[in-house]
Amino acid sequence: SLAKANGGYLILDAMSVIQDAKAFGKLLYALRNGEVSINDSNGMFGVTTNTKPLKANTKVVLVGANWLRYVLSEKVGGFSSLFKVHSEFKSEMRYAKNTIAKYANFINKLVEKENLHEFSKSGMEAILEESLRKCDSNKKLSCNFGYIADLMREASYFSSKKVNRRDVEKAVH
Repeated sequence: SLAKANGGYLILDAMSVIQDAKAFGKLLYALRNGEVSINDSNGMFGVTTNTKPLKANTKVVLVGANWLRYVLSEKVGGFSSLFKVHSEFKSEMRYAKNTIAKYANFINKLVEKENLHEFSKSGMEAILEESLRKCDSNKKLSCNFGYIADLMREASYFSSKKVNRRDVEKAVH
């Protein structure tokens, strides 16, 4: 994967990578030394073909939980210098007039983009209530827009015209 992504970006799930110690070690070696070795083992009679290392010019993005970044920074020498940019996405937002307006805008754009049934006022309220419920709060809305979009698609499927509260509740359960 690292060789195929040469000159570009490689996005990896951090937990999956570290669970394979050999792969993680090779990734760190490639990033530290700027080269990747390709070993082809076909398993036949234990024959392994080694090729000359290739120059590696790949940006690697590890996606994972913040706690994992902290652990890797502590346990893996040079981790912080290899993975310099850290980004954190909020999982929730404050429940307020402006965020409700943004949610309504998201709903309307997805309806238009994916040709879903229009959402009635009660349908939008049900989406907002489910978003609040996902955060276990009456003051925070969920930023898990993938879940919200899936919920909207399913509610639209259950609807015959405008999506209402009953359609959303049916999609939730």
